[in-house]
Amino acid sequence: MFVAILIFWTLPLSAEKISLEGSDVIYYKYPDNFQESNRYIRKGSATKNGNCKFNNMVRLEAGERIFTKELAYDPYTCESLIIEGLYTVNPKNK
Repeated sequence: MFVAILIFWTLPLSAEKISLEGSDVIYYKYPDNFQESNRYIRKGSATKNGNCKFNNMVRLEAGERIFTKELAYDPYTCESLIIEGLYTVNPKNK
């Protein structure tokens, strides 16, 4: 019981939203109909010609679908702010 209380006491009350900020960051519009479930900073590496290279590998179970969007990009640090989640489409009005 004491351990459960101790663990609960050390958890933050609210998670801080991850962001990417800086003078060189390029921001993109947040998609209107995106149901975000996760966000993270994707770190790339600089190539010899000054571009950024990102390794994109995702493991999914049968039937799983993950949609991702880039919200911000810093070409000098080779970092991208990525969101994951469900992408919903509104039915066409007749």
